[in-house]
Amino acid sequence: MTYRKIPGVSGAAVCIRSQRGLTLLEVLVAGFIMMTVIIAFGTALFMGRGFIDKEGDRQRALAFAQQKIEELRSEVFNNITPGEYNDNLAPNLLRIWTIEDKGTANLQLKTVSVTVSSTEEPPRFYDVALNTVLTPQ
Repeated sequence: MTYRKIPGVSGAAVCIRSQRGLTLLEVLVAGFIMMTVIIAFGTALFMGRGFIDKEGDRQRALAFAQQKIEELRSEVFNNITPGEYNDNLAPNLLRIWTIEDKGTANLQLKTVSVTVSSTEEPPRFYDVALNTVLTPQ
């Protein structure tokens, strides 16, 4: 400890403490603030990763639905038979497509509806559905 004399007062001295350290309370408050920031940042990263994974699955399902529509478009119109069909694309992934004849005597039309679903419980993404109309080329 350092003692200094008070000017103008004989024999009086004041103890001056050094301000070089941190109190326990200051350390605890700083630690709490840092911990809160780290937890918030970690939670945001974790949730963001989940959203990215889910969107990736949805994009993959959309690509599978689009692939089936392109396959049907490349076939000869008269060879496309109306009905409901399905196939398993990958584990826990089901593609269902329905073809309906909507044509008239003057206009030949077939509607196609393709749905890709996750068969997992709970599902990794909501169903993806695409619809289109086919006509003779």
